[in-house]
Amino acid sequence: MRAYAVVLPSFWTGSTGKAITAAGKNARIVATYLLTCEHANMIGLYRLPSLYIAEETGLKRSEVLPVLQRLETLGFAHYDQTTEYVWVLEMARIQMGLLPGESLKEGDKRSTGAARLYKNIAANPFLGPFYTRYSSILGLTLKREFLTETKPPLDSLQGASEPLARGYDPDPSLNSLRKGEMGETKTSPFALATPTPEEIKERWNTIPGVKPCKVLGSTIRDLVRRRLAEHPDPRWWDDLLKEIQDSDFLCGRTKGKDGPFPAPLNWVLESKNLDKILAGNYEPPPKPCQERIHKNGSHHSTPCGKDSVIEISTRPLCQEHKEYHERRNNATKIATT
Repeated sequence: MRAYAVVLPSFWTGSTGKAITAAGKNARIVATYLLTCEHANMIGLYRLPSLYIAEETGLKRSEVLPVLQRLETLGFAHYDQTTEYVWVLEMARIQMGLLPGESLKEGDKRSTGAARLYKNIAANPFLGPFYTRYSSILGLTLKREFLTETKPPLDSLQGASEPLARGYDPDPSLNSLRKGEMGETKTSPFALATPTPEEIKERWNTIPGVKPCKVLGSTIRDLVRRRLAEHPDPRWWDDLLKEIQDSDFLCGRTKGKDGPFPAPLNWVLESKNLDKILAGNYEPPPKPCQERIHKNGSHHSTPCGKDSVIEISTRPLCQEHKEYHERRNNATKIATT
């Protein structure tokens, strides 16, 4: 479950907080729950069936939806009954400790984590509004729209639109999934449907260096099912497992103070650890730029040493030397034409 959640004192003393207090006990309970429940994430846009709210707050199901509607009128949160997604409007800013009008600085890992969460959540009506509100604050570059990620009915007799995963293809191959905006595809080891806990276990055991999961006991199975309910898209699991496979720390290729750490499946799927993985905390550090340079008039060239942004076939390069080679190559092309 989540390690912690930020609730500011102004939650009780600010204008919205006072309005929530005035709306009654149930409004206070649900508003606090939306900020602190284990289903939430750091951007405040997540799936939350009303049944969970009722069960975990002790309210009746008949009381939950009217309270959510009231919180929407107060400008605190929006809730969509069809997709069961909630968006707590100011939660992303508050969880990241940002003042109104403040943005994450370039290179902040929280920006990467927020972008991944936004990219991987299932289609819901708040995708576009969230991007509009937070694109500059969180440094989001990918804009998603709910209407372009749902399948429209062929005629009025077929009912409402059917929500689909991102990259919907009218005639999808069962062995391939959309990869990007250019229409290229990538093959997923999972079927197009939501993976099963057994498939997750089998994929996990193919990652070199992690701690194998020999048996899916009831506790781990329930944990896997909980994450599958939150992330049914097989591409989300592809990205997660690749992130783990690329991590030297999670695959036991580095030694900490207690020796190598071969990550177990249940550790990875715990909310507090999963948030760190998605935020990029366990990504391998960038390789240093190997461009040879002269320092202090020395005739002995040494590696540049700055963090690389690309890696060509011979060596990694930093942004400065990448641009230098691009300018030189362009000049060569012009000279030869």
